[in-house]
Amino acid sequence: LYYGNFDLKPIVGKTYKVRFKENPKQEKASFYKINSIRNSKEKISTEILKPVSGKIEIHKGNSFGFVNNIFIPPYIINKYHLHDKEIIDALAIQKYSKKRKSWAWNVAKIEK
Repeated sequence: LYYGNFDLKPIVGKTYKVRFKENPKQEKASFYKINSIRNSKEKISTEILKPVSGKIEIHKGNSFGFVNNIFIPPYIINKYHLHDKEIIDALAIQKYSKKRKSWAWNVAKIEK
């Protein structure tokens, strides 16, 4: 991810106050330019971010997994060297699936 000229690099589970505006130069999709970003002390709603614990399920031949029916993307499996039946504590975040046209929980960070 590219954060431009900002010294602050976002961390999953922390909150930030962001000022941004739509970048009109993009024709196909809406992109936004961040004007400022700073730490916030506001709590994150459990509708957006929640802790999850349990045993990972990775079916043979798949690069992704699940914990308590929450999707674990391949980059998380690889980054943390996760294995089938391993017990984890993680943070899950609501993410919109364009393919399914609905919101779903996805593991965003492993707590070790």
